[in-house]
Amino acid sequence: SGARSPAIAPDGAMLLYSYPESETQSILAMALPQGKPQAIIAGPGVNNWPDFAPDGQRFVFGSSRDGNFEIYTAKLDGSDVLRLTKEPLQDLRPRFSPDGQRIAFTSGRDGNYEIYMMRVDGSEQARLTANPERDDYPSWHPSGRQIVYGAERNGKHDLYLGDLP
Repeated sequence: SGARSPAIAPDGAMLLYSYPESETQSILAMALPQGKPQAIIAGPGVNNWPDFAPDGQRFVFGSSRDGNFEIYTAKLDGSDVLRLTKEPLQDLRPRFSPDGQRIAFTSGRDGNYEIYMMRVDGSEQARLTANPERDDYPSWHPSGRQIVYGAERNGKHDLYLGDLP
């Protein structure tokens, strides 16, 4: 238990993080350096993996509020929540691209966890990796032309850097 998945706003003025509360997990916001935490995304379900848009106006997160994990965006006060994915299997760990135009995320929609990318409005969802074992935890290279991700190959975990199409 305890705080997890911290994200600092591009201007350094705010921190978002997830925090478990009995049956749910909320996303809390806190002004830096010493603000008071406030829940901005609360149950139902588990809400996790917040990440700020580069312009600092919205954030992306994963949530099980509608049954299984999907990807959502919201304004910094938790309003205007928009669902971006709708899959029968889990979509997890979203990350904004450096230019704020795309979101990388992990998805199990093809029967195995792979790295996917979509536009910030949820359109143009495309698989980036196709490996027989798990690919997970995408993170953007500052150029926006590559993604580093964690992967399991032959039972061993490692990091891989992939070029984007």
